[in-house]
Amino acid sequence: MSSEATPVDSEAELRDRVARMESDLAAARAHSANLIAERDLPREAYRRLELQVQLQRRRLFVATAERIDTQQLEIEFAATLAKLNEIAAMLPADVLEQLGSIDGTNKDNKKKRTPTGRRDLRDVELPEERIVLVDPLRDGTA
Repeated sequence: MSSEATPVDSEAELRDRVARMESDLAAARAHSANLIAERDLPREAYRRLELQVQLQRRRLFVATAERIDTQQLEIEFAATLAKLNEIAAMLPADVLEQLGSIDGTNKDNKKKRTPTGRRDLRDVELPEERIVLVDPLRDGTA
């Protein structure tokens, strides 16, 4: 017998190998999807708690403006903020930077505000030009 496999045998082996590789790929994709879902779970919890903290902050502000007893609201706010800090401790720093701060602004990226008032022109060297308007009803005098 010859040491080479017949074309039929090698074709069957190739089909088996392709089937094994496809099943391995499907298993790897399923595992990857599970890992991504597991990774995104704390992120989603962080986002939900962040929104809840913002809502409670608004409720607390409205309650103080209306002079309502705010003790219960302050307790709920402190508990939610503690949960948020606990989840933030679990997340990596780059993810927290990507998600932003609680207020939705990054403190590092603040731009300097442009002034919105009139400039003081007393110190600026501008040429002065006198313009005289003559009123014809007043005998042509200014």
